[in-house]
Amino acid sequence: MRESQETEIRGMRVITTQLPARKAYALVPKIGAIVGPSIGTLANLDMGADVSTMGPAIGAFFSALDDQDSETLMLKVLSNTIVIAEGVKYDLSSPDNIDRAFESSFMALFEVLWFVLKVNFSDFFDVASKIQNQNELAEAQKSKSSSKA
Repeated sequence: MRESQETEIRGMRVITTQLPARKAYALVPKIGAIVGPSIGTLANLDMGADVSTMGPAIGAFFSALDDQDSETLMLKVLSNTIVIAEGVKYDLSSPDNIDRAFESSFMALFEVLWFVLKVNFSDFFDVASKIQNQNELAEAQKSKSSSKA
């Protein structure tokens, strides 16, 4: 059964319902290619943190996108999401509603996208983060071993 989750982001009420399985599955290759290089960092990213600390993760994320990919992915990811801002409900399956809802805050759009990605792909991010953490641990142990030699 698909799950709906709700949160508040920058004064907006955000409600998203998980994508149907086939739609989510169809997005996995693109999301993997885009966030793969920075997935461990992104998975552990605190959206409430100072924006200046997010630079490397955000840079790696956006470097994998071109303009058309970016918009297409955004529209597909947000297709089952609504936001309510200042009493107005915006169905984010419409590009015009995305423009209206986020006209004054690009960062709010990024935070909503991240929330929706986590709702839809949390298992994917959890596994990837664990793999990255294991790789970092193995690398640290390897460095420690070679420094003793």
